[in-house]
Amino acid sequence: MSDSSELCVFEKLMRRFELDKKMFFSYDDEIKNPVETKELTRDEYCRLAISFCLQAVKQEDIRFYNTALKIGDLADMELPEIKL
Repeated sequence: MSDSSELCVFEKLMRRFELDKKMFFSYDDEIKNPVETKELTRDEYCRLAISFCLQAVKQEDIRFYNTALKIGDLADMELPEIKL
């Protein structure tokens, strides 16, 4: 996956979480509608939060870290403080 397509996917996932306040197991190609109604497990939310933290550092974009914190709250997970 190229950096620009990876960034695009993370931005779409970020928007989806900000709108729905939850994430589902799979989405359509546009990441607009869930393909199934199975919500992520706590462990999957934790991995997603970590992925958003890594993306925040990589892109130096606080929006990704903000979303990671919200996901971490949902999964009852403490995330490290990141300085950008």
